[in-house]
Amino acid sequence: MVYVFVVPFVVLVFLFFFLSASLKKKKKLQAASVYGKDTFDVELPKNTDIRSYAREFSLPLVTVSSAAEVFFMLVTPYFGSLPTKKRIALKKEIEKLSGDLKIDKNIYRFFMNEAEKYEGLNDDEASDKWRGQ
Repeated sequence: MVYVFVVPFVVLVFLFFFLSASLKKKKKLQAASVYGKDTFDVELPKNTDIRSYAREFSLPLVTVSSAAEVFFMLVTPYFGSLPTKKRIALKKEIEKLSGDLKIDKNIYRFFMNEAEKYEGLNDDEASDKWRGQ
């Protein structure tokens, strides 16, 4: 008789935490997209995924990061496809955030490692390198 009440309660608690974390992540991704569009006029692809990089660079969770941090985590894999003007603006902004201690050091390293690959390249060269040509 106890199982009739305990099992559904445990399932409901699990679902509540799972759904609330999912909603929080979705709101952070939307905030990051708005931040990028308003600040840099950069639209993030809808299929961005940071999980593969998160383990490699010890990136923080999306749910505990600020909108700027999430934006920089998501835009980094696409950095080479951006025009030079936007790449320079992004690099200046992340250096400013790093100087003000408003961005996680692992996100900063992740971004700067990618930015070094495209240092001094024009739009066409950077785009070709980004596409792997």
